[in-house]
Amino acid sequence: MSDPLGQLWVCYTPCASFIVDTPEASLISCVGGGGKTSPFTEATYKDYGDSKQHPPRLLDATLNRIQSIEDAGILPDDFPAYYNACVKQRTNGVSTPFWADWPLVEPYQFLTPEPLHHWYKMYWDHDVKWAIQVKILGYRQFLEGISALKQVTGRTHRDVMHFLIFVCTLRALTDARYMGQAPCFNDITAARGLPIKNWEIPKLEFMQSIQPSIHASGPVMQWSADATEHAHITEVKEPAHAGNNRDFEVQICRELDRNSRLRRFDLTTSMKDANVDFRIDNGREATREVEDKGNQQQYLPPLS
Repeated sequence: MSDPLGQLWVCYTPCASFIVDTPEASLISCVGGGGKTSPFTEATYKDYGDSKQHPPRLLDATLNRIQSIEDAGILPDDFPAYYNACVKQRTNGVSTPFWADWPLVEPYQFLTPEPLHHWYKMYWDHDVKWAIQVKILGYRQFLEGISALKQVTGRTHRDVMHFLIFVCTLRALTDARYMGQAPCFNDITAARGLPIKNWEIPKLEFMQSIQPSIHASGPVMQWSADATEHAHITEVKEPAHAGNNRDFEVQICRELDRNSRLRRFDLTTSMKDANVDFRIDNGREATREVEDKGNQQQYLPPLS
């Protein structure tokens, strides 16, 4: 990596967090089953609805499952046999994970909960649908309702969430008072709305990993994909719109390279106009030289 003085350094970075959505988390953790196996714990889809916190999915356990397939004489080149073996072991067919030889790495730790997808997306995909199912209507902020919204942003998810908490709370209190006067109850009227057949929701089980992740990696909000999702607009969509709808990858790279060169040119000319000069003293100490109108030189203390 290059430092501010242009020197190149060999860096070894720890894998503190891999910010991904749910399918990508399953891909990286090498679990199979199309969402029926948790990438964070040993839970499977039958366990998603319980309140038990299942054991974490450890690196050694995953590598042992992958190795057991090859120990049985089944190699990735034999696709049908290897695929069937992966289904039995609940792996996804990746034979050499990139994190296999990284020090201090555990997938269940660096696959931190991602608020944008694991919280707000879950809220939009499930909680809001449940609210619509029990006929909670009349959102003043959304004159045409919320079921027809498309390509909503994380900000909109949070706005709906804030208002829906208020509405659901008042509705629950009111229903409790009225339903408490009923002469008899059944499972449907006591639950308010149509019951669902199962609670096999991956993101529901992922919430069990929030507390361990905070202990291991700090606050979860720092691992949100909001910044990277926004970068998709500035680094991909906007450069693509500047082209002619042909050779997207080439034109996007050319646009980004051109913008980077322009920024560097502006920085260099600004430094030149300000008479700023960076020096290296004996390869260790950096000194900034500023020349004033009287051609006098002032030196800042060496950088430590």
